[in-house]
Amino acid sequence: MKKFLAVLLSLVLVSTMSAIFVMAEDVVVEPIEDGFVFNILAVDTQITGEKGLVLTSAEALAASSTGWTVLIHCEKVEDNLYKAKADAIVPDGNLKTLTFEENDIVIGIHSASSKPEDINSCPNQPQKVAALKVKTGMYITLEGIDLTAKTATDATATVNLTDPRATESDESIVDESIDESSIEVPDYTDITGELVANPSYLLEVTAPATYVPGDTINVTITLKNVVPAGGISLIEFLLYYDSAKVEPVVLNNDDTLNAEMDAFLVTAPTKEAWEVMCKLEEAESRYNLSFLTSSATVNAKEDGSIVIVIPFKVKDTATGSIAFQAPHADVKACGAGSDLNSNYFGNAGLAIVTLATAEESSDDTSSVVEPGDAGMIAIALVAVLALAGVTTLAVKKRSR
Repeated sequence: MKKFLAVLLSLVLVSTMSAIFVMAEDVVVEPIEDGFVFNILAVDTQITGEKGLVLTSAEALAASSTGWTVLIHCEKVEDNLYKAKADAIVPDGNLKTLTFEENDIVIGIHSASSKPEDINSCPNQPQKVAALKVKTGMYITLEGIDLTAKTATDATATVNLTDPRATESDESIVDESIDESSIEVPDYTDITGELVANPSYLLEVTAPATYVPGDTINVTITLKNVVPAGGISLIEFLLYYDSAKVEPVVLNNDDTLNAEMDAFLVTAPTKEAWEVMCKLEEAESRYNLSFLTSSATVNAKEDGSIVIVIPFKVKDTATGSIAFQAPHADVKACGAGSDLNSNYFGNAGLAIVTLATAEESSDDTSSVVEPGDAGMIAIALVAVLALAGVTTLAVKKRSR
């Protein structure tokens, strides 16, 4: 029995590796075009929807509202010529904190979508897609930008895969270290909208980094950065999910409130003093969520004072990225006491979960396998599932 399973396992693992190699050779995503031009609207301001900007300091970045903006961190080579210090940073709704060395800049490119079919409503979509492909070591030339005066006039930032100062006879200046392979373009539409200016709080949306089809995954919403001194006594928001890839675990098909949803509220100041009023709106693929207290002494004030956890079951057919989104415009809150009738607005966010690779799937399960026949069977099953996942991913990518 053991010998048979060992042979079976070997064959499955060889097949899995073959599938991975085939996928790596056959799937080619276009790199950024040499000489691609980004349009730049401003310097050291808040981002404007469907525009680009340049930031020159950590303080400017903190005030830029660039949670949903692709960021490219660059170091200065010479006047108006910069070099990417890292791959482009994919936006997730959270403001980033970066260390600015002397003369560093950050280029931000915003669009509400990365899908070509949304270009009419999101005209900066091609620039966002291109920005996501900027890799470490690429060169960027600024034109029409005065960083000292913080002005931008018909301004552009042009990307070059190699040093634009190089000539055919001066090959020594060419940077050979650039990896021209591109990252995956997100396969979801960002519906979170524009960030709220001067938000009174943040609802941070997080989820596991990867999934395996059939998993149950938890989406966590955490209250942070509360501004009102008296705290918050009511918070309400909408959480959208991708119904093609996941299904909610807690249901209420008659569109009424469900007591089982009380379990969503995991953390609150004096939890029993908080009420949960939630319902599933399946037609819109979303939860309508409200949490409130009538006692001002237990208002939420601190980071993490409210934590909400909502489970979802990943469908067996799921592939690609899964997005969970809480639009900024749908988030509302109230204060306490005399502040009770005041509406506070804040920002929420988006969490992206990607399909686990075969290696990640194996790593996640190997530590719990028991020795003996049962263990060999478990390893064989994991390898079979990994092969199925890789094959599905390869088919999907080839069809794009």
